[in-house]
Amino acid sequence: MWMHIVPIDQQHKFFSETLQDWLTSSLCCHMRLLGRGIIWSCLFGLIAWRIWKKRNLFIFQGKWVHLFTDGAVDRGSGSASASGVLRDQNGNWILGVMIKTDNPEVVKALQDNMMVDSGITVLRRV
Repeated sequence: MWMHIVPIDQQHKFFSETLQDWLTSSLCCHMRLLGRGIIWSCLFGLIAWRIWKKRNLFIFQGKWVHLFTDGAVDRGSGSASASGVLRDQNGNWILGVMIKTDNPEVVKALQDNMMVDSGITVLRRV
């Protein structure tokens, strides 16, 4: 979600800061987003609050979510892609993600998981 909102020239800083620096810099940044006319600190605060609120509702109301994942590797080019969808207990969409990469470590992790028919996929940060 953040990649669609954070300006491209700010994404590296946004995704690489420590938690404290990330919160401080995002809440103290009063620039207006081009084409949207909204101040970044207000938008960030609203989105962070909504994420926190949904997470707490999930935890304290005891709702279950289902994680569906899939991945593919083109062995010829070394490119890989993976995707995942979170759905609530009623099948309603919560969150989706898609990743395309040619990072050899990610490709190897996907290939290793595809060789084993375990019925589950483990997502990990490489």
